[in-house]
Amino acid sequence: MRLIHKGVRPVGELRRDEDVFRPTWYETLEGGGYRIWNNKLLNSGCGKSVDGEEENGLIWCPHCNEWASVEQYERE
Repeated sequence: MRLIHKGVRPVGELRRDEDVFRPTWYETLEGGGYRIWNNKLLNSGCGKSVDGEEENGLIWCPHCNEWASVEQYERE
């Protein structure tokens, strides 16, 4: 099965925290929670096609040279 490495993307509103050394964003979630994002997460996923061999909930992306969670992929 071929998959596209799409990465993760925020679904709520993003707010940048200017008071920290590294760029950090907070995503407001429904229900009042939040999720913290950094540059690597915001730019995750290479958009390239990979073979979808899952191992322990992760799939290897040879283009990014790293393991990524199943949620970061979609069927081609």
